[in-house]
Amino acid sequence: MLLPVVIAALRQPDRSPPAFWWFAGWLAVSAVNGVAQGGLPAALFALVTQGLPFAAALAMLQSRWMGDVARFMIRSLYALGPVVALYGVVQWVAPPAWDLAWLRARQDVLISFGLPRPGEFRIFGPAESPGTFAAFLSLSAIALVVILVKGRLAVATRVWVMAGLSIVVFGLALSGVRTALFAVPVALAATLPFHRSKGRAVAIAVIVVLAVSVVTLPRLVAASSGGEERYDIGELADDESFQARSSLLPALGAAIVSNPLGDGLGTAGQASGLSSGQTSANIDNGYLQRTLETGLVGLLLFLVIMLKATAVGLRSLQQAEGARAVTSITLFAVVAAFLFFDLSGPLTASNLSLYFWIAVAGLTGVSRPGEHEQEMKLRRGSPSSTAQSRHQ
Repeated sequence: MLLPVVIAALRQPDRSPPAFWWFAGWLAVSAVNGVAQGGLPAALFALVTQGLPFAAALAMLQSRWMGDVARFMIRSLYALGPVVALYGVVQWVAPPAWDLAWLRARQDVLISFGLPRPGEFRIFGPAESPGTFAAFLSLSAIALVVILVKGRLAVATRVWVMAGLSIVVFGLALSGVRTALFAVPVALAATLPFHRSKGRAVAIAVIVVLAVSVVTLPRLVAASSGGEERYDIGELADDESFQARSSLLPALGAAIVSNPLGDGLGTAGQASGLSSGQTSANIDNGYLQRTLETGLVGLLLFLVIMLKATAVGLRSLQQAEGARAVTSITLFAVVAAFLFFDLSGPLTASNLSLYFWIAVAGLTGVSRPGEHEQEMKLRRGSPSSTAQSRHQ
């Protein structure tokens, strides 16, 4: 569905930074390499989850409807997050028969989920794992906090936003995904204090409350979220999951040195199982998976794009006001959450990557004052032009 929209937008005059086009070209080379190394099914899967969302970002930068897409993405987080979280809460209290049946069928593979009994497993909502479910809820929580702190809302709307945020945070706690829980205060702490408004004290207070919540709330529901010891900072050294992720950091260094060109898209992570016919293991470090697939060249181009988006985003955070500030802050915090999450799993190369690349394109284009903003004003019609048309 995205492909014809992308092709139409790419026919417009070039407005994208050069690093975007270099990265697009390298993804194409890596896709061809992936077909040769890992086979067509795995390369196509990786191209859909990585290449097409990035092409959508390129299309956004080229088009006049870039701002609309970014704002629609943010609104979808407002609307869908509480609904998805509510399904997860129902799944915890009275799980539907199909969810329990799926848990029983996958019990040998999904060993960290818990037992297929009400209140005794980590909820996964309508997703295929608690990780994807929790990652989406963390993005929704970020968007809701930003609109609550920085938006100009009526009292009734603010109550609804607070109710939705409470459901989302509770759903996060029930998922037991620590990276997603910690990503919310980390991303907000990396974003809200940079905005120049007078509400910094409120923003810092909200971040502190969220940080306390994501540490204490999961302990109260520890039976379903993996045990109370999962949230004890002092026990991290003995935690098998934490140790496994820590051991991938030296592997990342080795891959950067020994793998400058990469093995191709689809040769690492979940996609690799499509060609091997075996159960594929998820690589719990997004930067490592990106290096294995696209090499040092792909990793460097990716980091250059991130630096560009960060620089433009920080400049916008210091200047934006009103609704534009809410958009800029939300986009910046979403990108920060994805980059943090990639330390524990390849979220930027997952089925949520479209959210990531929309946010990156939004930061690089929408947040920067320039011709895009003028085009949006002209397309909607200025007050003077509207008055003139009425007179005629």
